[in-house]
Amino acid sequence: MEDTGTDFIANSDTMECPDFVAELRERILHKNDNKVTTSDLKMILPKMSVDDDESKLHFRQLLSFFLLDQILLCSSNPKIVLFRSWWAVQDLESFEQFNWAKAIFNHLNDSVGDLKEKMVDLNKQHFFKGFAPVLAVCFAKQLFIVLIISVWCIFVYTSLTFETMLGNHI
Repeated sequence: MEDTGTDFIANSDTMECPDFVAELRERILHKNDNKVTTSDLKMILPKMSVDDDESKLHFRQLLSFFLLDQILLCSSNPKIVLFRSWWAVQDLESFEQFNWAKAIFNHLNDSVGDLKEKMVDLNKQHFFKGFAPVLAVCFAKQLFIVLIISVWCIFVYTSLTFETMLGNHI
């Protein structure tokens, strides 16, 4: 796999559910319709068998896909699973070698740019597609720096004020 920006995200929402996922869903949850939900995956993953090499591979693929789709790339629909990025976990060796930090950063930048374009109309609700905790950490870091500087300034001001007050009384 090659990181060419956010091109690694397949544009198609029509990618079908892998056969083994459909079989697990039917066997464990007794559902056989075409909609796979995140709740389905959350119930299937803990009940999956890992007794043989094939079942271990399927578990790793499904867990990796779930983390990729729902957390790192933040699916546009958090309830319905669209297998548009399933291809990324079909070869787990390539998946592990892929520069996900760069890909997530690029996706985050694209998401912020997309949101910025849509924020023209402030009366509408807008959605951010991207790994929002990264932004939260960046903002928290900046906020922490501002807080430290503010506390230091208050300390210096009160120290100078206290010295001035003491100097006037001595």
